[in-house]
Amino acid sequence: MSEDNINYILSMSQQQEKKKSINDDDDDLKKRYPLFIGIHVGAGYHSKKLSRSYRDVVDSCLKRSKDIVYQTLSDSDASDGQQQHTICASSIVEIVIQMLEDDPLTNAGKGSNLNFDGQVECDASLMDGQFNCHCNNNCFQQQQSKDKKRYSIHHRQQQPNNNNNNNIIDNNGLMICGGGIWAGVGAVNGITNPIRLVGEMVKRQKKSADKSLGRVRPLMLVASGAKEWAMNHSVETYDPNSLFGDPLITQQSNLTYLKHKSKLEYWKSIKGHFEQENGENEEYNQQEGGDDDNDDNQDEQLYDTVGAIVVDWNGNVAAGVSSGGISLKHPGRVGEAAIFGSGCWAQNELIIKNHNDDGDDDDSIVIPGVASSCTGTSFI
Repeated sequence: MSEDNINYILSMSQQQEKKKSINDDDDDLKKRYPLFIGIHVGAGYHSKKLSRSYRDVVDSCLKRSKDIVYQTLSDSDASDGQQQHTICASSIVEIVIQMLEDDPLTNAGKGSNLNFDGQVECDASLMDGQFNCHCNNNCFQQQQSKDKKRYSIHHRQQQPNNNNNNNIIDNNGLMICGGGIWAGVGAVNGITNPIRLVGEMVKRQKKSADKSLGRVRPLMLVASGAKEWAMNHSVETYDPNSLFGDPLITQQSNLTYLKHKSKLEYWKSIKGHFEQENGENEEYNQQEGGDDDNDDNQDEQLYDTVGAIVVDWNGNVAAGVSSGGISLKHPGRVGEAAIFGSGCWAQNELIIKNHNDDGDDDDSIVIPGVASSCTGTSFI
């Protein structure tokens, strides 16, 4: 055997050993940082022709997002954990949904449905299920168990309340902070990734819910106000121009808009005739929809919301949604993806420890964590 062949074999062996070492490191990271990611691209109105493409989008998004997360964690370990806390459940949801928004096949971000005026207007929301204390009383205590961290709160009595911030009230009627940070945007135009905007809003709320002079940070923003806030907080925006148009409008979304607009105008033109015929529209169905069962072109565009839920290695839960809304919607319409309690929900596990008068702990109440990312409906 020649020396060149021997060197080649040694080189290949070293590459295999290096690859094995990298894989071993990846396995070690996944054991130390277990992660759950759930992704959806909507529940209805999917083209049968594109069903495989939808699955490929989900698979690719899942793989790429996990690669980013574990690469970040690997870099953090290499730097003695200096960057470990920069990535969490809510930031992973943001990463996942941004990938879905950037894919022209989905009805979110690039490739979104167009409103009646032929413009993109997106809705999005994100919720972080972590419990946060802002009163410096250590209301929520993290308990480290074998598999994850758990949050517990010590109190004597929990009184019912209707506050959206899930505030806990003690027996003296004093508010002691709460959990679940949410943000949403509606009918936004000129924002490349709406999920990045709500992600930034959530991060700002985490730092501080209040601003100077008693002002509060926004929970929800719409239309031009949302874009102005994005520009002031380094979230990528754009202005459509006469040469390139709107970068979020794809050829397919434009063709779908023209097709739907044409059908709507045609229906309006003959509506009076059918009303005179006792509302019978059989002739129209034969002319326009008689071959719907054999024509899959009508649903080549995905009409539903995309979203993700994440449970990270600390047991923190987060969820988010993003949508371009329904085709030919009225300009300014805010869909359910941007509404609190409608588009998404996230809440960490909570252990409530009751104390008796002697100071001893009674039976603890465990409230399981929950995450939900909902799809849209066909209501206008």
